[in-house]
Amino acid sequence: MPWLDYQLPYSITDVTSQTSQQYGRQIYYIQQQQRQYWLKYQAQDGHPQYVQGFQQEQLIYNLPQMHQLTLPCLVLHPDQLTAFDLKAGTALLIQHAEPILAYPPQHILHAKNIIKQMIQAVLAWHDSGWLHADLKPKHFVRHHNQVYLIDFEHAQAVDTVSEYLNATPHYMAPELFHHHAKTIQSDIYALGVIIYEWLSQQPLKAKSYREWAILHCQHSIFHLPLAYQQLQPLLDQMLQRQFKHRLAHLSLLKNL
Repeated sequence: MPWLDYQLPYSITDVTSQTSQQYGRQIYYIQQQQRQYWLKYQAQDGHPQYVQGFQQEQLIYNLPQMHQLTLPCLVLHPDQLTAFDLKAGTALLIQHAEPILAYPPQHILHAKNIIKQMIQAVLAWHDSGWLHADLKPKHFVRHHNQVYLIDFEHAQAVDTVSEYLNATPHYMAPELFHHHAKTIQSDIYALGVIIYEWLSQQPLKAKSYREWAILHCQHSIFHLPLAYQQLQPLLDQMLQRQFKHRLAHLSLLKNL
């Protein structure tokens, strides 16, 4: 697929949130003819955590073993940033892909097909030695009939113990609330929550970090609607509160 041609007209829309902008992050949606891209920029003098996260994402895109597992991406050179009126920093130009969970499942076969592709995408990361470590529904996209993960700012090697916990409480495994390190099993738990919410169309709700901790550690009960009861055993394996009882690796799942 051709990349952006700076000599031809294109439209660019700033979709940056106010919080991201305060921390030196800019996100743009670009269209040129029938092609669509995302421009992700981080200022050098931005918030250190944002700068570090951006560096981690750039690292993932540059790893040879991850090229088949990530969307096509270009790291822009400093002179290319001037075309977008951006100051010193780093930018990634990423080809657009469609979210796969934007609509409810149509029926059980459709649900199984999508879930299988999601599992394969996460499993491929684990087999390559990496945790995504911040899985959310919007991080699953489709490009040229393949499902990819996006947004790798919290990604870490499987055998790495992070010095700090940075995760989204909505999808945090119970052990993370007790300051355990992220693992393959915490990725699996997050994936289980995502699948549950998509199948049930009932998002989990809490108003504070403490409420999320109580929900995941004490009160969470994941019962699927009758139409998707065939998938309940799958979720039961993925969503065990105690990680020693949780599915150890996605490769252990039987065929859906």
